[in-house]
Amino acid sequence: MVWFFDFEKFYVAAKKLFFSNPLKTRFLFKYRNCDGKVVLKVTDDQVCLKIATKYSQDLKHIKRINNLFIQSMANKDLQTHQKETSQVQNKKKKVRAKH
Repeated sequence: MVWFFDFEKFYVAAKKLFFSNPLKTRFLFKYRNCDGKVVLKVTDDQVCLKIATKYSQDLKHIKRINNLFIQSMANKDLQTHQKETSQVQNKKKKVRAKH
């Protein structure tokens, strides 16, 4: 688990993680009322990226990251491309296993 303290670095790392494996990557955020914190998490079950904030000024950063994931996850071209890529990789693995 990697904790970030800078939203720009978190945004770049989250974007890179998502586009490397879009069908397995999840994005979630949680508001903890008792602490007054928002925790953002991006994971693909192998890599986990997190950032936490309690400042209202960071809402524009949260909105930017949220928009990235909502738009990307709703994009059918990205999902089709990922499925085709995974099928090609599976065929390569089968060919390598035969040799």
